Amino acid sequence: MINTNWYPKQLKNTTPYGSQKVAMSYTDDQLDRLQPTEWKPRVIELPVPKNVYDEFGIKDTAITKQGKISFLMNATLGDSKVKGVRAQDLLIKDIVEQNKWQRPIYFAATCDAGSRIGLDDYLQLEGLAYRLTPEKFDKGENVNVNLTSNALLGENVNPNKEFQRGFIIKGFNDPKIFLEENQERVVNYSYRIVYMSLANYYMTAQRNNEMAIKTLDKMEENFPTSKVAMDFRMHYQVAEIYYNAGAREKFKSMITGIEKEANDVLTSEKPGSYEVQAAQYILQRARELQDSIKTK
Repeated sequence: MINTNWYPKQLKNTTPYGSQKVAMSYTDDQLDRLQPTEWKPRVIELPVPKNVYDEFGIKDTAITKQGKISFLMNATLGDSKVKGVRAQDLLIKDIVEQNKWQRPIYFAATCDAGSRIGLDDYLQLEGLAYRLTPEKFDKGENVNVNLTSNALLGENVNPNKEFQRGFIIKGFNDPKIFLEENQERVVNYSYRIVYMSLANYYMTAQRNNEMAIKTLDKMEENFPTSKVAMDFRMHYQVAEIYYNAGAREKFKSMITGIEKEANDVLTSEKPGSYEVQAAQYILQRARELQDSIKTK
């Protein structure tokens, strides 16, 4: 919707249900004429006032002394000769700049990563959304564990007129309900990705293997593979998290099917393709991990 000209103008000029207007530097006429533009990758800097660091509880002077965040905004359109950005990229950049940290900025987990204009290192996962923060985190997933676990793993969550943490997820595990292709894609590349991010964070950042396993188990409960199949690469990633978290039996129960999927790719895809290379790597790693189990 942000690629239309009417929706940005609604955000800029109206206050539905008492919400604030979204700050933009573009005039209405400029929004009407906003279109894909030639673009060379460049570093964008966004000033960060001291009070914003305080609000996020950031005390590290190596971060606060910078007084800014810097990110590389790449082209999202074009070929080897001419590259550009979409109207939505320009608009998101402008909103981020004009907001000046006055309001939280979120990117939905259901949106393509290419819509984040290069801000990934400054995004923290909160449930099914990524929040823009003034702290760079480039050593893996940045997850707000309390918010995300309450959202994804909340127990006894029921419809309520009052605010409460936790998502009500239903229907995806009902064999009687048909899911079309787009819904299956959302399951794999939005919902499952978020559960896997939380599980990986528990395992690597907090060394909490029990919660990593619990998170993947909850993912399978809500989005069973018998209902929505996983790509063999994602399936292997899940199996590897189980392995590294110590759930070796669950790993073994998954790996045979993954190896079959990978071998099918070897016979059906073009030699040397990305899919074939991924299948070869996964088959090699699967053998190594299975051998390591046998020797223990």
